[in-house]
Amino acid sequence: MGDGMIQLRSLVHATQSEALLDVFLTVNDPAYLTNQAKTCVEAKALAGLARQLLRLPDFGIAKQGGYILNFPFTYDVREEFDVLRFSRDTVLNIELKSQFPRKSSIIAQLRRHKAILDVLGKQTILCSFIRQENKLYLLQNDSLIPITFRQLGNLITDDYLLENELAMLSTPAKQRAAKQHARKVAAQKQQLARRPRLKFSFKE
Repeated sequence: MGDGMIQLRSLVHATQSEALLDVFLTVNDPAYLTNQAKTCVEAKALAGLARQLLRLPDFGIAKQGGYILNFPFTYDVREEFDVLRFSRDTVLNIELKSQFPRKSSIIAQLRRHKAILDVLGKQTILCSFIRQENKLYLLQNDSLIPITFRQLGNLITDDYLLENELAMLSTPAKQRAAKQHARKVAAQKQQLARRPRLKFSFKE
């Protein structure tokens, strides 16, 4: 397992106590020491998702490894990726939410993440796990659709890379990712500006 990569079954076991989780994250997540509270919350949310996936009969050991928690992309822009997993042909991004925020905000975030991840030239799988609802949503054709845990399990590949490809991007690739991200943000702002505003009239 590469540095900063998490194995799902081990994570679930670690969440049995705060002391175990503290040791697990100290060893497996380089970002833990800089933001312990946030990383603990995200680790527990990922463990909640992992419990559902581990119940699937075909979610074997190979699919349980290679997860990277809480990675910041900080070249000209800043985007926080809750969970990443890289394989030969795909990249998986899962955003963890304690409760369902505005649907448009999830879509906007996943679209921004896709703009960055597309620079890798792979199939991107972007979804959000809502812990309170215990539900999954997938970004598909710029829309958010509910999916089952089995469907997510089928999308996760048996192979994974022992490296964080976002962290290893060349400077030109980072520049392309930042430009694509900037274009996506600008498009989102234009879309918001075009929305009709509610008009109110007051009678004396």
